[in-house]
Amino acid sequence: MSTVASRVARLDWAALGRELDERGHALTTPLLTATECRRLAVLWDQGDRFRSHVDMAQHRFGLGSYRYFADPLPEVVGELRREMYARLAPIANRWSELAGARDRFPAQLDAFTAACAAVRLHALAGRRAADRIGADGVIASDVIEALPRILAD
Repeated sequence: MSTVASRVARLDWAALGRELDERGHALTTPLLTATECRRLAVLWDQGDRFRSHVDMAQHRFGLGSYRYFADPLPEVVGELRREMYARLAPIANRWSELAGARDRFPAQLDAFTAACAAVRLHALAGRRAADRIGADGVIASDVIEALPRILAD
């Protein structure tokens, strides 16, 4: 049986990149087996496996609902996310360069996740400092000072 990683690696990434450039989206061959899909589908009724639930009609997205898995992700979802990220990051970086943006996506998902966590902590520390001092008086050292309290929470 093939792994998710091998299925992702077998995709024609040059063709997918061109399709993304031309259409803004691309279709792949199936990346999960029917068995893997069934194993994920049975998790739907386990509400604690998800961090949020979205009712599409409430937001005028259409009918139905979807959920975001909570950590830890099911193994097959985590593998799919890591493998797809590693292939999509270079495409996203090319787009960023074309748009004139200086920031680049890291090559691996773990580095991207760590960067996102750092931004989140910075935002929380900034809010904590603003609550204590007032939004107009916050300077960088106030944010740094608030970080230990944020990490302790």
